[in-house]
Amino acid sequence: MATDIEKFLYGDLATHGVTEFSVSRGLIRLRLAPWAGRIVHTTAVFLDARITSAEVYATDPSDLNPPWDIIGFDAEDVGESRWRFVLHCDSIEWCFESSWPEIAREDAAPGVAADEGGMSAFPDS
Repeated sequence: MATDIEKFLYGDLATHGVTEFSVSRGLIRLRLAPWAGRIVHTTAVFLDARITSAEVYATDPSDLNPPWDIIGFDAEDVGESRWRFVLHCDSIEWCFESSWPEIAREDAAPGVAADEGGMSAFPDS
């Protein structure tokens, strides 16, 4: 069953992967896209963010390059408009606290389907 953060980020689309994960002072930016079906890029910005831990599962350094398959994405309300997030991917797990994310969605280029290039077809942002 999908968690609240997964429902919020994925909408009614299929299983997603992380195509970008970037961190700057107080901000985490995720870019997600479904592995199959209609390709919609979802960008989530987590403000007032603080990474609490990261655990690497990759056996090869290149496995740390996105896209990453999302195994699960959990969110726990810790009060005062703060959330604890755990983004568990095939190669790495990120744990962080922040406010609830702001999101934007954008369709991929017309005519591009996940089975016609999928994640590798996404332009860099």
